[in-house]
Amino acid sequence: MQIDHEKGAYLATRHLLQLGHSQIGCITDPVQTAVSAMRLHGFIRAMAERGVEIEPNAIQQSDFSATGGYAAASQLFDSMKPTAISRATT
Repeated sequence: MQIDHEKGAYLATRHLLQLGHSQIGCITDPVQTAVSAMRLHGFIRAMAERGVEIEPNAIQQSDFSATGGYAAASQLFDSMKPTAISRATT
């Protein structure tokens, strides 16, 4: 069975948008990995389809650790006030 990572991130982000969120941050693993790049594309596509601008610094990269995720979330909250966060990681 093949997982459609782009579609999964797209559907998750679209769901957040349907709930009324518009200030959505995204934390992703390094986008050099194919899976992370696909998930990030899904996030961006859902936001674009709804006409929601992605704020500067709304996309933060982290490594594959809890410490990296915490640091990325901290940077996200320092730069914007998200009402939801999409975690586009493996």
